[in-house]
Amino acid sequence: MSSQKKKDLVVLGAGVTGLSSAFFAKQNNLDCLVVEKDKYAGGLAKTIRYKDFKFDLGGHRFVTHHSNLYRFITRLLKDDYVTVKRSSKIYLNKRYINYPLEPINAFFHTGIKNTVHIISDYLKQKVLNIKQSTNPKSLEDWIVSHYGRRLYHLFFKSYSEKVWGIDCSKIDKEWIIQRIQGLSLGQAIKRAVFQSKGNRFKTLADEFLYPSNGIGDIIDGLCDGIDKNSMSLNSEIISINHDSNKIESIDIVHAGKQINVPAKQLINTIPITRFARLLNPEPPAEIKHAIDKLRSRDLVVVTLFINKPQVTKDNWIYFPDKSVPFGRIHEPPNWSAAMSPSGKTSIVAEFFCFHGDPVWQSSEEDIVSKTVAALQDMQLITQDEVIDSKVIRIRHAYPLFELDFSTHCEIVCQYLDGFENLNLAGRSGMFRYYNLDQAMLSGIDAISSLLPNNDSSVDSLLTEYLTSERGRNNEVRTDNTSMAT
Repeated sequence: MSSQKKKDLVVLGAGVTGLSSAFFAKQNNLDCLVVEKDKYAGGLAKTIRYKDFKFDLGGHRFVTHHSNLYRFITRLLKDDYVTVKRSSKIYLNKRYINYPLEPINAFFHTGIKNTVHIISDYLKQKVLNIKQSTNPKSLEDWIVSHYGRRLYHLFFKSYSEKVWGIDCSKIDKEWIIQRIQGLSLGQAIKRAVFQSKGNRFKTLADEFLYPSNGIGDIIDGLCDGIDKNSMSLNSEIISINHDSNKIESIDIVHAGKQINVPAKQLINTIPITRFARLLNPEPPAEIKHAIDKLRSRDLVVVTLFINKPQVTKDNWIYFPDKSVPFGRIHEPPNWSAAMSPSGKTSIVAEFFCFHGDPVWQSSEEDIVSKTVAALQDMQLITQDEVIDSKVIRIRHAYPLFELDFSTHCEIVCQYLDGFENLNLAGRSGMFRYYNLDQAMLSGIDAISSLLPNNDSSVDSLLTEYLTSERGRNNEVRTDNTSMAT
């Protein structure tokens, strides 16, 4: 086994969180190494280049209320981005409903009977909540207590269970609480049916920023701020070695060679369960038990390349009906025209699944065939219009918030907090449901806590960069590190 010199910082994972950490580590002159098992950086925020097409793994828009982060992203992209007007729909009972819902559209498509029942049920639930205190634990409990059972069954139940693969009564309410700033479906329906005029929530934003050549442009911009010698891609972590409450080093395999990397500080953004299982010595039995209780949801992305200019006019379409095999589609050229060649388009379908289940194990031919058949049934495409396809399988796409997950997560996190030179960050590293901006802020925050200056903060790091010469003269990017082919 060969050994490297001791690094100031090792970052595990080259997704948007890890790269944000490494970017600001470089800005503050820390000797940093980013370790990533994939041969491309970006994680879920990759842009895939396939022949003359480009597409993201599910479609990622950038929305934030953090003004300095917004300025940082526009500077990173050198203003090479578009502002996209949100246009999304829900496909329910063979009808398309605007999402966020509009009162007239929602009324027309749900019908007067359902509308009356929704309002009546909602008012009854409000009265019931006044008469008796409620302590919702599950997603089902929370939605019913806030909106009534009719709304829950009509809009929430089937889609939530398709996404998460378990009954809503077994999904912890914490998921929807973490998403409250974007309680998309519920707030949309509430606004539509009850004409609520409160503040708009972030994930219901009318417009969003999108890089001209895909979300991977953000990844490329971050990579450009990191020394290429500080990136160890296509590297498998095989051991995380610790002693006396400190992480001492990690062992990785890169290019067939086993390498030991000593570290003064470590930021973890890979799945917290994977990280804990790699510890050497291994955790105590009660910690391993808690680790085993934390699961994630996996994803199969099927992209169809279509020989016509446009299939829909929407960014996303959601499919609650279980007769439709996928949960959501998006059409990349509706985000940026640069995502497909002239006269052609693509459709990206997301299949939510568990590793090893029938969806995950489906052959490419079978899952592509099911995707084409479903879109044909909805009269969106014909078989003859499909000129090619691409299937990508993604592990640990979303943390699964099962009932009491927070108890198990807290046990694991408290144990890991015992390592004085370890910071957890990001969606996977903290087992949180973070949006893109939250993931970036989490990565920057992890760096701010390592710097000797007590005044260091996310805002101060962003401000320092934005006012620096490098920030003002951000060089044109030439490397497509995030582009998988």
